[in-house]
Amino acid sequence: MAYACMLLIVIGTNLYIIDSTNNYVSKELERTNGYFLKNINISIDSMFSEIDAVINETAKSGGAEKLAAYTVADKNAKFDAAGLVDEFSEMLARHRLFSEIICYFPQSDIVVTPEMFSESETYCKLRQFDEREWVDGITVKSKGYADRTVLSAS
Repeated sequence: MAYACMLLIVIGTNLYIIDSTNNYVSKELERTNGYFLKNINISIDSMFSEIDAVINETAKSGGAEKLAAYTVADKNAKFDAAGLVDEFSEMLARHRLFSEIICYFPQSDIVVTPEMFSESETYCKLRQFDEREWVDGITVKSKGYADRTVLSAS
C-alpha cells in the first residue's frame, strides 16, 4: 500500500511537472510567434510604404506624366525619357528595397528603367523576354477603364 501511494505521488508530481512545462512552452511559443508575426508585419508595411513613396515620387516628378502624354516616340519624347532615366536612377539609389524600376508607356511604346529607355521590342530583346507576353503581363485591363500600365518594381 505504501508503495502504491509513493507511486501515485511520483506519477502525480510528474503529471503536474509535464502539464506546467507544456503550459510554459505553449506560452513561450505563442509569445515568440507573436514577436515574429509583428516583425513580419512591420517589414511588409515598410515595403508597401517604400513602394508607395516611389509611386508618389514618380507621379509628382512630372516626367512620367509628360512622357505619358506622347503618342509617338519622337525626339521630344526621347529627351523626356532620358530625363526620367535620371530620375529613376536617383530613386533607385534612395530606395534600396528595389533592384529595378520599370515604367512602360504604351501610347509611345517607350520603356524606361534607371539604366536606359527604349522601345518595348528592344527592351524585350535585351532582357530575352517575349514582347507580347511582357506587354500583356504589365498592362492592366479593367472593366470600364482604359488600359492602364502598372509601375513595376522588382
